Amino acid sequence: MLHFVATYLDPSLRYFAFVTSVADRNLFLVQVLESIHVLSEDITLDDMGCASKDVTNEPETECMGEATPTKKKKTNPFSWFYSIEMASQKSTDGMQCSESLRGTIETELFQYNLEKVPQPRVGYNPLEWWEEKQILYHNLAQLAKRVFVIPASSAESERHYSAFNARNIITPMRNHLNPETVQAISVVLDGYNNSLID
Repeated sequence: MLHFVATYLDPSLRYFAFVTSVADRNLFLVQVLESIHVLSEDITLDDMGCASKDVTNEPETECMGEATPTKKKKTNPFSWFYSIEMASQKSTDGMQCSESLRGTIETELFQYNLEKVPQPRVGYNPLEWWEEKQILYHNLAQLAKRVFVIPASSAESERHYSAFNARNIITPMRNHLNPETVQAISVVLDGYNNSLID
Protein backbone atom coordinates (compact mmCIF):
# COMPACT_ATOMS: atom_id res chain seq x y z
CA MET A 1 0.00 0.00 0.00
CA LEU A 2 2.97 2.30 0.58
CA HIS A 3 3.60 2.61 -3.15
CA PHE A 4 0.02 3.84 -3.65
CA VAL A 5 0.56 6.43 -0.90
CA ALA A 6 3.73 7.55 -2.69
CA THR A 7 1.79 7.78 -5.96
CA TYR A 8 -0.90 9.89 -4.32
CA LEU A 9 1.69 12.17 -2.73
CA ASP A 10 3.21 12.86 -6.16
CA PRO A 11 1.01 15.80 -7.23
CA SER A 12 1.22 14.85 -10.90
CA LEU A 13 -0.08 11.31 -10.22
CA ARG A 14 -2.48 11.81 -7.30
CA TYR A 15 -5.64 11.16 -9.33
CA PHE A 16 -4.47 7.67 -10.39
CA ALA A 17 -5.32 8.48 -14.02
CA PHE A 18 -3.30 5.46 -15.12
CA VAL A 19 -5.87 3.16 -13.46
CA THR A 20 -8.53 2.53 -16.12
CA SER A 21 -11.30 1.20 -13.87
CA VAL A 22 -13.09 3.99 -12.00
CA ALA A 23 -14.16 1.54 -9.27
CA ASP A 24 -10.54 0.47 -8.72
CA ARG A 25 -9.40 4.10 -8.70
CA ASN A 26 -11.95 5.03 -6.05
CA LEU A 27 -11.00 1.98 -3.96
CA PHE A 28 -7.32 2.99 -4.16
CA LEU A 29 -8.14 6.53 -3.06
CA VAL A 30 -10.14 5.37 -0.03
CA GLN A 31 -7.37 2.99 1.05
CA VAL A 32 -4.67 5.59 0.43
CA LEU A 33 -6.44 8.27 2.47
CA GLU A 34 -6.86 5.90 5.41
CA SER A 35 -3.20 4.87 5.14
CA ILE A 36 -2.16 8.53 5.13
CA HIS A 37 -4.06 9.10 8.37
CA VAL A 38 -2.35 6.13 10.02
CA LEU A 39 1.13 7.09 8.79
CA SER A 40 0.63 10.74 9.73
CA GLU A 41 -0.33 9.82 13.28
CA ASP A 42 2.90 7.88 13.68
CA ILE A 43 4.95 10.80 12.39
CA THR A 44 3.31 13.88 13.87
CA LEU A 45 1.92 13.05 17.32
CA ASP A 46 5.25 14.04 18.85
CA ASP A 47 5.13 17.38 16.99
CA MET A 48 1.73 18.13 18.52
CA GLY A 49 2.99 17.54 22.06
CA CYS A 50 1.56 14.06 22.40
CA ALA A 51 4.02 11.50 23.71
CA SER A 52 2.53 8.54 21.90
CA LYS A 53 -0.72 7.36 20.40
CA ASP A 54 -0.56 4.23 22.55
CA VAL A 55 -1.89 4.53 26.06
CA THR A 56 0.00 2.64 28.72
CA ASN A 57 -0.35 2.50 32.45
CA GLU A 58 3.33 3.10 33.08
CA PRO A 59 4.29 6.26 34.91
CA GLU A 60 6.19 8.88 32.92
CA THR A 61 9.83 9.09 33.91
CA GLU A 62 9.74 12.89 33.84
CA CYS A 63 7.18 12.86 36.66
CA MET A 64 9.59 10.82 38.77
CA GLY A 65 12.45 13.27 38.19
CA GLU A 66 14.50 10.84 36.10
CA ALA A 67 16.03 11.54 32.72
CA THR A 68 14.28 9.98 29.74
CA PRO A 69 16.15 6.79 28.79
CA THR A 70 17.70 6.59 25.33
CA LYS A 71 17.48 2.81 25.13
CA LYS A 72 14.32 0.94 24.32
CA LYS A 73 12.27 0.65 27.48
CA LYS A 74 11.33 -2.83 28.66
CA THR A 75 7.68 -3.54 29.33
CA ASN A 76 6.84 -3.52 33.01
CA PRO A 77 4.88 -6.67 33.92
CA PHE A 78 3.18 -4.74 36.73
CA SER A 79 2.01 -1.83 34.61
CA TRP A 80 -1.61 -2.67 35.45
CA PHE A 81 -0.79 -1.87 39.05
CA TYR A 82 -0.18 1.85 38.48
CA SER A 83 -2.90 4.34 39.15
CA ILE A 84 -6.01 4.37 36.99
CA GLU A 85 -6.15 8.17 37.13
CA MET A 86 -2.86 8.47 35.28
CA ALA A 87 -4.08 6.11 32.56
CA SER A 88 -7.40 7.92 32.15
CA GLN A 89 -5.65 11.31 31.94
CA LYS A 90 -3.24 10.01 29.27
CA SER A 91 -6.16 8.44 27.41
CA THR A 92 -8.07 11.74 27.34
CA ASP A 93 -4.99 13.70 26.21
CA GLY A 94 -4.20 11.10 23.53
CA MET A 95 -7.74 11.17 22.16
CA GLN A 96 -7.70 14.98 21.97
CA CYS A 97 -4.37 14.98 20.15
CA SER A 98 -5.49 12.24 17.78
CA GLU A 99 -8.76 14.03 16.96
CA SER A 100 -6.95 17.32 16.45
CA LEU A 101 -4.38 15.64 14.20
CA ARG A 102 -7.06 13.88 12.15
CA GLY A 103 -8.81 17.20 11.56
CA THR A 104 -5.56 18.86 10.54
CA ILE A 105 -4.75 16.04 8.11
CA GLU A 106 -8.29 16.19 6.66
CA THR A 107 -7.91 19.93 6.06
CA GLU A 108 -4.50 19.47 4.43
CA LEU A 109 -5.82 16.64 2.22
CA PHE A 110 -8.80 18.73 1.14
CA GLN A 111 -6.56 21.67 0.20
CA TYR A 112 -4.03 19.36 -1.48
CA ASN A 113 -6.78 17.92 -3.70
CA LEU A 114 -7.69 21.46 -4.78
CA GLU A 115 -4.09 22.19 -5.84
CA LYS A 116 -3.42 22.60 -9.53
CA VAL A 117 -1.62 19.59 -11.00
CA PRO A 118 1.95 20.61 -11.90
CA GLN A 119 2.91 20.37 -15.55
CA PRO A 120 5.26 17.49 -16.28
CA ARG A 121 8.75 18.69 -17.13
CA VAL A 122 12.18 17.19 -17.46
CA GLY A 123 13.78 16.75 -14.06
CA TYR A 124 10.49 17.06 -12.15
CA ASN A 125 10.96 16.02 -8.53
CA PRO A 126 7.93 15.72 -6.21
CA LEU A 127 10.17 16.30 -3.18
CA GLU A 128 10.97 19.79 -4.52
CA TRP A 129 7.24 20.46 -4.88
CA TRP A 130 6.67 19.39 -1.26
CA GLU A 131 9.60 21.56 -0.14
CA GLU A 132 7.87 24.58 -1.69
CA LYS A 133 4.49 23.69 -0.16
CA GLN A 134 5.58 22.54 3.30
CA ILE A 135 4.24 25.66 4.99
CA LEU A 136 0.75 25.00 3.59
CA TYR A 137 0.84 21.24 4.14
CA HIS A 138 3.19 20.70 7.06
CA ASN A 139 2.05 17.18 8.00
CA LEU A 140 1.64 15.91 4.44
CA ALA A 141 5.04 17.34 3.45
CA GLN A 142 6.63 15.58 6.40
CA LEU A 143 4.97 12.32 5.37
CA ALA A 144 5.96 12.76 1.71
CA LYS A 145 9.60 13.32 2.66
CA ARG A 146 9.61 10.07 4.61
CA VAL A 147 7.76 8.04 2.00
CA PHE A 148 9.78 9.20 -1.01
CA VAL A 149 13.12 8.21 0.50
CA ILE A 150 12.09 4.55 0.83
CA PRO A 151 13.78 2.54 -1.93
CA ALA A 152 11.37 1.07 -4.45
CA SER A 153 13.28 -2.21 -4.52
CA SER A 154 15.47 -4.28 -2.26
CA ALA A 155 18.30 -4.56 -4.81
CA GLU A 156 20.56 -2.14 -2.88
CA SER A 157 20.24 -4.03 0.40
CA GLU A 158 20.78 -7.35 -1.39
CA ARG A 159 23.89 -5.93 -3.04
CA HIS A 160 25.27 -4.91 0.38
CA TYR A 161 24.39 -8.32 1.78
CA SER A 162 26.42 -9.98 -0.97
CA ALA A 163 29.26 -7.45 -0.79
CA PHE A 164 29.78 -7.99 2.93
CA ASN A 165 29.52 -11.72 2.45
CA ALA A 166 26.94 -11.86 5.23
CA ARG A 167 25.59 -15.16 3.96
CA ASN A 168 28.81 -16.72 5.26
CA ILE A 169 28.60 -14.86 8.56
CA ILE A 170 25.05 -15.87 9.42
CA THR A 171 25.07 -19.65 9.34
CA PRO A 172 22.83 -22.22 11.01
CA MET A 173 25.42 -22.46 13.76
CA ARG A 174 25.55 -18.65 14.24
CA ASN A 175 21.93 -17.64 13.72
CA HIS A 176 21.52 -15.72 17.00
CA LEU A 177 24.03 -12.94 16.32
CA ASN A 178 22.95 -9.40 17.08
CA PRO A 179 22.67 -7.11 14.02
CA GLU A 180 25.43 -4.92 15.46
CA THR A 181 27.73 -7.94 15.71
CA VAL A 182 27.00 -8.96 12.11
CA GLN A 183 27.72 -5.42 10.96
CA ALA A 184 31.00 -5.30 12.92
CA ILE A 185 32.13 -8.66 11.52
CA SER A 186 31.17 -7.50 8.01
CA VAL A 187 33.20 -4.29 8.34
CA VAL A 188 36.25 -6.17 9.62
CA LEU A 189 35.90 -8.83 6.92
CA ASP A 190 35.56 -6.17 4.21
CA GLY A 191 38.62 -4.34 5.54
CA TYR A 192 40.59 -7.59 5.58
CA ASN A 193 39.49 -8.52 2.03
CA ASN A 194 40.51 -5.07 0.76
CA SER A 195 43.90 -5.22 2.53
CA LEU A 196 42.99 -2.38 4.86
CA ILE A 197 43.55 -4.64 7.87
CA ASP A 198 46.57 -6.94 8.20
